[in-house]
Amino acid sequence: MIVVESFSYFNIVAHDLDKSIDFYTMLFDFELQEKNEKNAIVVFDNIAIRLVLNNDIKESCPLPVVSFLMDVDDFTDALQELESNEVKIQGPTATKTGEAIAVADPAGNLIELYYEE
Repeated sequence: MIVVESFSYFNIVAHDLDKSIDFYTMLFDFELQEKNEKNAIVVFDNIAIRLVLNNDIKESCPLPVVSFLMDVDDFTDALQELESNEVKIQGPTATKTGEAIAVADPAGNLIELYYEE
């Protein structure tokens, strides 16, 4: 079994980042946690949504639907378990503070697993 530390965030495509931030903060009481020119993270309690500009998404690399945070040892164990079950893995790729992989569920939805150091 793959062990995750916590749910991290959902990805939602945004056509206009500022309008999407306003939508979630003004209508649903989310708070803006982080923003740059390509994406923003809004949070409410323990729910986080990463708003991603649609021009940052490439056809050949679909956006993960959900992201799970792991510790580094569990990340390594997850890689081994996925490989032993012949699950196709995208990555690992370097992040700012660790590594990430993506796997597809049976319907083709991408699930991101990552760790931070």
